[in-house]
Amino acid sequence: MLKTSEGQKQIFTIAECGKILGHSRQTVSRIFEKEPGVIVIERPETSRKRGYRSITVPRSVLTRVLGRLSKGGAIAVHYAKLKPS
Repeated sequence: MLKTSEGQKQIFTIAECGKILGHSRQTVSRIFEKEPGVIVIERPETSRKRGYRSITVPRSVLTRVLGRLSKGGAIAVHYAKLKPS
């Protein structure tokens, strides 16, 4: 887990972004999967194994998307309220 010198988290999982935004993991995945700067690690499906995709969101991307989403209404964000898993 990457943190700044102030102890703030720099990389968020889709589940953590879902808690911040108040949306499901599926909705948050759709919001962030094509966003520039997001880290996507993917293993394609084979005939014997299912596909796998891991998405992590840097704080800068999360802040940018929150700004874009909040243009239609107010969104309050409290990063400090995230509890470690």
